[in-house]
Amino acid sequence: MRRFPLDSVINGRPLILGHRGSPNELAENTIASFLRALEEGADGVELDVRQSGDGRLVVFHDDALQTGEVLREHSFDEISEIAAAQNVVVHSLEDVLRELAGKGYLNIELKELDTTAKAADLALALMPAGSYVFSSFLPSVVRECRRLAPDVPAIYITDSCRDPERVLHLMASSDASGIGIWHQALTPAHAKLCATRDIPIFVWTVNDPAEAQRLASLGVAGIITDEPAILTALWKMP
Repeated sequence: MRRFPLDSVINGRPLILGHRGSPNELAENTIASFLRALEEGADGVELDVRQSGDGRLVVFHDDALQTGEVLREHSFDEISEIAAAQNVVVHSLEDVLRELAGKGYLNIELKELDTTAKAADLALALMPAGSYVFSSFLPSVVRECRRLAPDVPAIYITDSCRDPERVLHLMASSDASGIGIWHQALTPAHAKLCATRDIPIFVWTVNDPAEAQRLASLGVAGIITDEPAILTALWKMP
């Protein structure tokens, strides 16, 4: 089995994934925003996962609400109530997966090691095979994802490629299926190095059409964007 089943198979173009949905249209990391990205033509979305104090997995980027309440110090119901008072919607990962299953490709970014087993269990139970990937900045999370769900790709994320050999070492030690990298850090040399080793590349966060075309010419497997409608128009996607 290939380490990553969807690289270079979407009509010769990269996957387009909405960054936390379509955040310039609707609130990030919400079901409404994810669905908007899909309506705008994105192949799928990227989302963030943390954990509440009572062990529920929460789709939220930061470890605390804007008013300072730390997610791990409150139950999911408490977080939801506090957030609602701020006109913020917080979803459980289970609810998001149930809503999006079969509708698009998901990049599930795990922020914390102890979320891995629960996230893997939920995704394996609720998502169609081949429709999602795990990702993390933490090699330990990538390694655990690969152990728990060996048939599911897991991407190691980095914001720098200044030391490509170290990045490749971290990928190898965590059994990563590919790399996620900040788009401005990706050079032709880095892209060529990954291509020679059959390493798919995801880039984030790309909102400029010219930059998206540059990255596509380098052979990236996926582009994560705040502007799904603008980037999907480049390839006249339905």
